[in-house]
Amino acid sequence: MPTFAYKALKVDGTQTSGELDASDRHGAMDLLDRGGLQPLRLDLKTDQAKDGESKDAKTKKKEVEITGPMRLKKAEIVLFTEELSELLGAGLQLEPALRVMENREELGKLKRLTKTLRQEVRDGTSFSGALAKASPSFGDLYCSLARAGEVSGALSTILKRQATYLIAIQELQSRVMMALIYLSF
Repeated sequence: MPTFAYKALKVDGTQTSGELDASDRHGAMDLLDRGGLQPLRLDLKTDQAKDGESKDAKTKKKEVEITGPMRLKKAEIVLFTEELSELLGAGLQLEPALRVMENREELGKLKRLTKTLRQEVRDGTSFSGALAKASPSFGDLYCSLARAGEVSGALSTILKRQATYLIAIQELQSRVMMALIYLSF
């Protein structure tokens, strides 16, 4: 069974690290969650590291930490908004909903965004503040609506309405572009 090295936060906010055996990465995350730990880092150890190699050789792959705001396409913002509103509407709390999105393979670039947002939220930043930090693509209106949703307890509803609005704007822009192309002939 593979061995994973982890660094995690305890419930009291202190950091801890160690190793655990699990069938895969997802299983290791589950074990940490069941132990009341919020993982900060989880790396698969190589066979050589088990034999006592240096600390630098202990991980099979290093997670690349990319910092700075992300640029997102409008379609990515719509997808993110729809996914999150559906998860929140299904009864999940914000941090677990972001974790679910982070673990979804088909979300591609949005995995990094959700990871950043989840870390910010876990560190005590409001969701709207985390959005503003993570990407300028969300804009002031989006962040203000998210803040209103947080305060009112209706984040799911507001995100659903925001997704509908963003889709309508995209369709309108598409129609305008088609009309302009048509008029140019």
